[in-house]
Amino acid sequence: MFRYRRHYKTLLLLLFSAGSIIIFHSCLKSDKPGIPQEVVEVIQQTGFNRIELTKTIGNYLRPEDSLKLKAAYFLISNMPRQYSIDFSLKDSLGNEISYNPQTISTEDEFISYWQNLEDQLGGVSFEAEKFTLDRDTIEAETLIETINLAIESRSYPWSQNYSFDDFLIGVLPYRIGNEHIEQWRPFLKDWFLPLLPEKIKHDPREVAHWVNNYINDNFRFDIRYIKKSEVQPIRSMFAAKAGNYQDLSYLKVNALRSLGIPSYLNYIPYFADSTYSYYFVSFLNTEHKYEVLPHKGHELLLEQTKRIPKIYRRTILEMKTGLFAQKNIEKTTPPFLGHYHYEDVTSMYLGVENITFNGECYDSLVYLTVFNDKKWRAIDWAICKNDQAIFQSVSKPDNYRFAFLPDSSKTLQFLIEDTPLQLPVTK
Repeated sequence: MFRYRRHYKTLLLLLFSAGSIIIFHSCLKSDKPGIPQEVVEVIQQTGFNRIELTKTIGNYLRPEDSLKLKAAYFLISNMPRQYSIDFSLKDSLGNEISYNPQTISTEDEFISYWQNLEDQLGGVSFEAEKFTLDRDTIEAETLIETINLAIESRSYPWSQNYSFDDFLIGVLPYRIGNEHIEQWRPFLKDWFLPLLPEKIKHDPREVAHWVNNYINDNFRFDIRYIKKSEVQPIRSMFAAKAGNYQDLSYLKVNALRSLGIPSYLNYIPYFADSTYSYYFVSFLNTEHKYEVLPHKGHELLLEQTKRIPKIYRRTILEMKTGLFAQKNIEKTTPPFLGHYHYEDVTSMYLGVENITFNGECYDSLVYLTVFNDKKWRAIDWAICKNDQAIFQSVSKPDNYRFAFLPDSSKTLQFLIEDTPLQLPVTK
């Protein structure tokens, strides 16, 4: 009862008094159990939206909701740098272009359309227009529904052997990347639960592969979506039955998480000497290993080692060793490398080695680049010290170059050589 009252008093202080932060902060310095300091700091960082965060915590102060309260603390404490991005497609003069994949009838028509678009407009590119921080906009309703349904999924027979830590990292998160937040969990749970065959319901591995096969058989890769920068919403995916590999991978991860199976988005930022980036899914199996769920026809993807220099895994956890945590948030960095938290998982799937650059760096950050879709693209970063930068755990491609990004520039430049790299960069 004392703990309940103490939580409640703390929440009231925070919620109803704009000047209560100092009081609130000092109240939490007691050695007795209370709201974790990292949660307090997130609530202090936001403005009017603190009411939504405190409502979420207040919903779980009863003793029987202790796991849900821990889940709420986990989500809020990892919220500070979670955000959504709105992109726009622009030509070389900065004019915005409207593009809807579903207005183009065939894939051949798309290829012709896009080529004409680039030829006529001098090139087109996606630019980030708006960043929306979760801590300032997320609603208590979304957090509470997420927590309730995620905790419910722990009761499914195939998910009961996963630890609570596995659950927090691989099941609970309400977002994967920088997509717009949507309430996908109830929709996907209601879709997949009735379809699961009874004979597989005690084996998470069989459930995961069944879901993967279902999506492979009912949703297809469609080239018309490769030039769409934002992830398709779940309901749009079910209407179109098509998407790019990022769309398909997000759908698979969210479907598995709705069923209580820890799952993760992995991505290859850029293939070497090829085109585009690539996304695929892994899940945690009963042997506590990350097992790949391949897209249809791509079962041998990871054998193409010379084309895959790096594999990263998106995570909700703050990765203090990552560029996103270390860099000044205003510093411009290439796509995939400094925009969110991720783990380097290359060594889980491929043979790796270190690649070292020796020479004058011109900047504290040096990038390893590969040639992809007619441009050199950054796939890894390293800090330059004493005229040396070491790129660790790289599946060494045949063809790579070192580069740096001058201040206030969107164009990478080769180190040693003066040839510019035409690589679009966003913050």
